[in-house]
Amino acid sequence: MAIAKAYLEDDREVEAVDFLAAADPASNDEAKRTLHELQKSAVEHGDVFLMRSASAALGEDPSTETWRALAESAANAGRPMDVESAERLAAVNAG
Repeated sequence: MAIAKAYLEDDREVEAVDFLAAADPASNDEAKRTLHELQKSAVEHGDVFLMRSASAALGEDPSTETWRALAESAANAGRPMDVESAERLAAVNAG
């Protein structure tokens, strides 16, 4: 957790994910809570890579609605590659 916190203090969220995963979020509430916060940050910033990393560490698949919200944020942030990826992932989740 100490290394993850150091990365987060440096705004290096993606690097922190591996250390949060190593802290075992299934049994470590702080690691789990931090990964959920990173998922929220990913939606806010339209960051598909961060969402996929944090979700994998949690063993979760984001919902279709989450991917759509992320796509909208990515569009607002001028991140066309993330828009495309998030829309594709939303469609895959929708069936």
